[in-house]
Amino acid sequence: MNEGNRETIANFWRFHRSPEAAAKALNIPLAQVEEIFAQLTAAQNLRDARLKVLAKRLSVLLAVLLAIPLVNAQTISPVITELGSKNSKPVTGSFTVRNDGLVPLTIVVESPQSMTFENGTPRLGPLAPTVHVELSE
Repeated sequence: MNEGNRETIANFWRFHRSPEAAAKALNIPLAQVEEIFAQLTAAQNLRDARLKVLAKRLSVLLAVLLAIPLVNAQTISPVITELGSKNSKPVTGSFTVRNDGLVPLTIVVESPQSMTFENGTPRLGPLAPTVHVELSE
């Protein structure tokens, strides 16, 4: 069977015409036309199945992309420090941790350290035993 006949049979199939009409129009045995119709139908079914899988994957991806802005991370405000002058007022500082997410948030707070400067270079050291640290909920 030549390529022109195959294309004509494919056109009969595309326009939902019967195999009998194609066999009669091309003067070809009906069995050959039915075989080509079956191949075309199988190929179309495979394309439809792949398209269905692709559409499902895209819908999942779209759902994930739309959900991303709804999930927020925790935020930590900057340290607010108040300094005293010449023993008139104690030094205080605070920060806030807020959880805007959907899952519980674990926070680890380490004990603060004192910072001294030696020759212009900062040096961290342990707090003096007279310093009182208070943490609240």
